[in-house]
Amino acid sequence: MRCRTRLHAGWWLGVALIILAVVPLGVNPYHVILTDYALVFSIACLALNLLLGHAGLLSLGHVAYFGLGAYAGAFLFTFGDVTSFELYLASGIACAALAASAVGFLCIRTTRMFFTILTLVFTQMLQALFVGGAAFRPFGEVGKGFFLIGHGGLYLPRFTLGGVEPEPAGFTIAFHYVTLAAFAGCTIFMWRLLHSPFGMALRATRDNETRARFVGIPVMQYRWIAFVIWAAVMALAGGLFGQLVRQ
Repeated sequence: MRCRTRLHAGWWLGVALIILAVVPLGVNPYHVILTDYALVFSIACLALNLLLGHAGLLSLGHVAYFGLGAYAGAFLFTFGDVTSFELYLASGIACAALAASAVGFLCIRTTRMFFTILTLVFTQMLQALFVGGAAFRPFGEVGKGFFLIGHGGLYLPRFTLGGVEPEPAGFTIAFHYVTLAAFAGCTIFMWRLLHSPFGMALRATRDNETRARFVGIPVMQYRWIAFVIWAAVMALAGGLFGQLVRQ
């Protein structure tokens, strides 16, 4: 029965990916972009399902790591003239994972209610840094100018994909397949992760933390790993969103 369920899930995923792959052939670019928005937010929902659905941890800090995924690469372009989409995306994911490593180390040591409050606190700190403008001040008048012009935002160009700069008319279709590949990769990764011994142990910590400790599951370590993975996937969605909204 379990094998049959996996086959059915894989079959439906394959059908969905085929349908999404042929979307650009039958609709106008506007509807392709709408599909990309749906895929990006689906990636974010996959991350939320890991942390809340399987780890049982309610976080109010999703937007912080979603934003880090876009802002880290945007700073690289603004002050380092980086135009590679791959580097832009990787820098955002790495930055979010590093931030989550430190924040998660503190948050998971509290009870679930205080965990939720602490994630909100760190989110407000990041909001003050970027939306409030504190992160722009070290760059002097240049940083102040970018902050005032963008109202807390940064300009992003159309990055190169695989070292190639697509034409504006073809960028939407090329980026659609990049987003679709990211969605497919995240879906498969999450499926494998949550059906692995790690995923089953994570659900055990959600259902009964005390019993999980007694059978030898390192509850804090597993929750910390889930927190970092959650932040990295959220950053992936945020990086894709940052490039998507500039189209």
